[in-house]
Amino acid sequence: MPKRHRHPLTKHLRIIRQSLTAIDRSLGRVVALTNRAVRGASADRGPQKRKLKLSPKRRAELKLQGQYMGYVRRLKPRQKAQVKALRMEKGVRAAIEIARRMAKA
Repeated sequence: MPKRHRHPLTKHLRIIRQSLTAIDRSLGRVVALTNRAVRGASADRGPQKRKLKLSPKRRAELKLQGQYMGYVRRLKPRQKAQVKALRMEKGVRAAIEIARRMAKA
């Protein structure tokens, strides 16, 4: 059987391919271990949710804003314009009262 003559580059390419395969396999293991560690740590603490710190004044403002938006949403465009103009003149509370009356009618 005749001896095959390989190109010198072939041996180097095979070594590089084997090395890259080994690196890929090792990285896969590292990722799996990292994911397992992260999941284990987060499972102990539970889901993290940001706690809003609202002052009583800000909470009241948000409540008024919600009421205003709730009433204004139901109005027709011309009525919305009237309520917005009143809000600029007399404030949110007056605008809410007018919007409430318009929404009921």
